[in-house]
Parts: sequence; structure tokens; C-alpha cells
Amino acid sequence: HNAGRYDESIALYSSILSGSPETYVRAIIYIHRGMAQFARGNYSAAVEDFYLAVQIDEANGKARYYCGMALYMQDNLEEAINNLDIALASGYRELDCLFSRALVYYRLGDMASALSDCDDALQLDEDSRSVRRLRTRIVQKLGV
Repeated sequence: HNAGRYDESIALYSSILSGSPETYVRAIIYIHRGMAQFARGNYSAAVEDFYLAVQIDEANGKARYYCGMALYMQDNLEEAINNLDIALASGYRELDCLFSRALVYYRLGDMASALSDCDDALQLDEDSRSVRRLRTRIVQKLGV
């Protein structure tokens, strides 16, 4: 799926899954198929695949992170936060989780939580332009 051939990738991943691979391999394949679905903009199918991976490994940070992002794209913001919380607790890509969760909080109108996540993200990478831009928008909304 990294080569942008999403339909082929989805078919290949589905074929691998039909062969009943070992449990840990199934989780990996579900995540990759979900990422291909996400890239195609098929967020419902992506969420389904990420949750299939989570059924195998409940604390899988990668599955939880991407599930959170797919849910965000579907405007299922509360569930997105729940998944990003678990991804963050697992230690998966802390900066990305904080920034993504800040985006969700921003969209929910919870500027205090969004600002807190931005500040925590900037502790990890003070040069992150994406985080700085979002933080600036939040501060403007807050009138601080």
C-alpha cells in the first residue's frame, strides 16, 4: 500500500487473511489493509480492519492511532479520542498522538485540552511546525 496501489494491496491482504495466518500476522495484515482503506478514503472499512486488529491485540498502539484518525475523518470524535488515548498510553508515536488528539479536541471546541496536547507535543519537538500552527490557532480562539 505504500506504493499507492491500494486496490491491489487490499486484494493481496485479503488473500493473505483468507489463508488463516498466525494470529500476530493477522493483526499486522488487518492494520496494513486498514491503512490502504484509509488512503482510499474508505474510512468505515479502515475502522473495521483496525478494530479487527484490536480484537487480537487490544493495546496495539498503531491500530488504535490509525483507528482514531479514521474515526476523526468520520466525525466520530469521542471514539477517536478514546482510541488516541489508548495509542498514547501504549507509547505509540507520542508526538503524532498528541497532535492528532489536539486536532480532535480543537474540532470538539475543547480549546483547553487542545492547547495542553499542543504544549505536551512541543515538549517532544519544539520545532514542529504543524503543532505550532495549531497552537497559534487555538491561542487566537482563546483570545490569550
